[in-house]
Amino acid sequence: MNSSSTGPGDALRRVLRLKLYAFFAASALTVAAVVFMALLLTGGVSLRDRRGRLAFDNELNRLAAGTERRLGELSAMTLQLSRMISRGAEQFLSAKDLSPDGLMRRPELLEPLLASQFDLLMLSLQRSRATGAFMILNATASLRLQEAVTSRSGLYLVNWAPDFVNGSALQYQLLRGPAGIALDRGFAMEKEWGMEFDVQGADYFSLPQSRAEETPEEAEHVCLWFPAASVRGTARRAMLCAAPLVDSQGNAFGVCGFDLTDLYFKRTNVPASNIYEGAFCALVPIDETGLDLSGGLVSWRYFVDEGPGGAGVGKILRTASREGLTVYQAEDGSGLVGAHRILRVQPTNLPEGARDFAFALLVPKESYDAASRARALRLALPFAIAAGVGVLLSLCLSRLYLRPVLSGWGSDGPTTANAQELDELAELLNAHPDDARRTAGVMGAEERTFNERAATLSPAERAVFDLCLQGCSAGDVASALNISPNTVKTHNRNIFAKMGVSSQRELLTLYIGILKARRRTGPPTPTA
Repeated sequence: MNSSSTGPGDALRRVLRLKLYAFFAASALTVAAVVFMALLLTGGVSLRDRRGRLAFDNELNRLAAGTERRLGELSAMTLQLSRMISRGAEQFLSAKDLSPDGLMRRPELLEPLLASQFDLLMLSLQRSRATGAFMILNATASLRLQEAVTSRSGLYLVNWAPDFVNGSALQYQLLRGPAGIALDRGFAMEKEWGMEFDVQGADYFSLPQSRAEETPEEAEHVCLWFPAASVRGTARRAMLCAAPLVDSQGNAFGVCGFDLTDLYFKRTNVPASNIYEGAFCALVPIDETGLDLSGGLVSWRYFVDEGPGGAGVGKILRTASREGLTVYQAEDGSGLVGAHRILRVQPTNLPEGARDFAFALLVPKESYDAASRARALRLALPFAIAAGVGVLLSLCLSRLYLRPVLSGWGSDGPTTANAQELDELAELLNAHPDDARRTAGVMGAEERTFNERAATLSPAERAVFDLCLQGCSAGDVASALNISPNTVKTHNRNIFAKMGVSSQRELLTLYIGILKARRRTGPPTPTA
């Protein structure tokens, strides 16, 4: 074998090195895992995004409280507007010797009556900074019988810049009402202007009046909010707050109130940037099963793009909880994650057909899952760094501890590892391969001859033979086998003759030599 060949010592050295490295690396990973689990159990590290959840809850509470306060202010202003218009309209009609319920018989008085209340409605709109103010009388100037059933006279003033007290000349426009009123005041008419309101199926017109008639003692306190809908005949979509117009006799003769459009809601309800990406707000009707986005105001363009008024989304149902938040399932199969707060803006004893409202802060499920994955990666990164540092440190330490052993452990010639057991093993493994094979062959032949001769012994001789190999004397053998000493001597002569030895000492020497050879070289090498 040439000098570049690898000896048994090199192989053992590589195995020992790899096993020691693996042991230290496994130990480092185990320690890192134990530390990470301890941090999880003690709360030092959490898989939940507590900071993000706290920011989410704070933002929901802030926006919901602001919206509830805003709707409450508009409700109070609606009741005040109702009392003022009711009193003013009744005084106007009293001067004409007419009661409010007689307006249907005198349609020529509708425009003068509306003109008398125009300035009050305009001032209320400016003070409220709402997006619209309206009054609708339970009468019509239409002479067509079919239109007279659903058409009602009134005024609808809209504010295109509610965030500013004083805007441009086109900030306020007339959406519904007699054109003469706008022309007399140099007031612009909205491009979708109409003479009268179409109140067919309009709950905001019928419910407040019916409520006032059912409970006349509470008529002056009736004020209801209605789900967002498009104003018939226009592209305007808004939530309306309406109160009945009631005369001194308790008779309802119309409604008045304010509106908030979806554009205004988008502009005034923008979630903070420190919560989940894609989060949006919704002011929506609520029931036991979920939230009705199609009847609410939503502050994210995605739902507007789906269809007019978010009709493509519709109702979202509460399906499960996740990390303290609610999982909602939309009708189109998409998922949302978030939470909602019920707003105290409706009376406790709602009439049939009215709805409670909630303010919701929602996140598309895809965005929430992406944030969860990113958070998990951020949590796993310190653990991975700690594990990597531990593995590198273990490799350095194992190399440091192995150096005294491996530095003196060569592949050829005598070696020393400063340890008796390793030195003896190295001496054996560093023996020349040819010498080792030769020794294995010789000692293997001697062992085979010994075994072949031992096989010729009779059972009685075999029993004596086994005791002799254990170093027992003739007397010990006779006592153990319950035979006479003479019989033992006879068996010994036969055993020595068959094994090719002259005494028990020589037999033991031969046997011990075979055992030592087997210990050095392993099992005997098979012969051809």
